[in-house]
Amino acid sequence: MKSLVVVLLLLATPALAAPPRPSLTDKQQEALTAGKVLVLSAGDESASMATGIAEIAAPPEAIWAILTSVEHIRKSSKAVKELTAYEDTTVGADHRILKLDYMLKVGFTEIRYAVQRDIHATAGWMEWKLDRSRPTDLKDTTGSYVTFPGNTPGTTLFVYRARIVTGMRIPAWLEEDLTEGQLKKYIGYVKKTAEGS
Repeated sequence: MKSLVVVLLLLATPALAAPPRPSLTDKQQEALTAGKVLVLSAGDESASMATGIAEIAAPPEAIWAILTSVEHIRKSSKAVKELTAYEDTTVGADHRILKLDYMLKVGFTEIRYAVQRDIHATAGWMEWKLDRSRPTDLKDTTGSYVTFPGNTPGTTLFVYRARIVTGMRIPAWLEEDLTEGQLKKYIGYVKKTAEGS
């Protein structure tokens, strides 16, 4: 009986905890306070990594309403040509699984892939991973959104981490655009929409 309780507790607990708050220099914090979007890190030849941060003059609830909306994902980038939610399930009080099929067009290249988003909006975080059961042009993609109280009263710190490992037919310059370029555009869209400007 005791082992059954342990198994049930493990099944009810998210596999991963929220990613930590990033450490920022004074100069980076000044840039955020001035309304800039920061991209803190980039990847290497095998996997592009990026971390984007913005301080948004809106409550977390307003930001999560945008982050969890399929319609806002469509509107956020001209690169998104097709987007279909093929599963949307609530698992417990604060766990939503949203599975999305994407088709992006960047330059003359079309990229198809699917992700599973594990959303814990009340707790202020979401993670995604590649859904390998669907057709894909990517080798891998993982990432997260996390919100924290901002350093300025009335603001929320929004952190977006993304990693993309492209397939063989996708050029290296495109991999960089998919991570840093799209990340910065998306954060800018979320900030502008949440702040109502």
